[in-house]
Amino acid sequence: PKFGPESWQSGMWTGTLAFGAWLMWDKLEPELQQGIQRVVASEDDILARRAPPTGLWLDTKAEENGWEVPCLVLGELMFPSHPHAAAWHETALKYMMNTLCTADDMQDTNLVDGRAVNQWVRGANLQPDFTLENHNIFHPSYVACSCYFLTQAAMYYTYAGRPVPQAAA
Repeated sequence: PKFGPESWQSGMWTGTLAFGAWLMWDKLEPELQQGIQRVVASEDDILARRAPPTGLWLDTKAEENGWEVPCLVLGELMFPSHPHAAAWHETALKYMMNTLCTADDMQDTNLVDGRAVNQWVRGANLQPDFTLENHNIFHPSYVACSCYFLTQAAMYYTYAGRPVPQAAA
């Protein structure tokens, strides 16, 4: 697949690639490990420069924000000494918080991972009743996959022996 800013789903596929590599990391040759790190770092750096999109009517962005999360989380967990790992963590939290968000969240002052909800959330991706629309219909599978990506993040933190951020819970 094509990677980079012009590719719509490259974060999702990079996350899948990274997790597969992580599971067998010690069996990979150093050159391949370096290549995986270069691809993950490149994708995570692109995401760190972008703001998560929002969309309430007709085309939610919940699933799109969600599918960026695994790649960001895996970057920070697999390459914790990388100079951008802290930025990837912060970006992962930002995408998590902008996955299952409502308009009410933009007024919420409760703290999540050290910051008020309204400082994380840019807009709404869910209706006030927590449903969402995509392809101009209520779309249960988009609700499910949006949740699934956050669950993946929690699984990766657990696998790494790191605390699961509140944003992923």
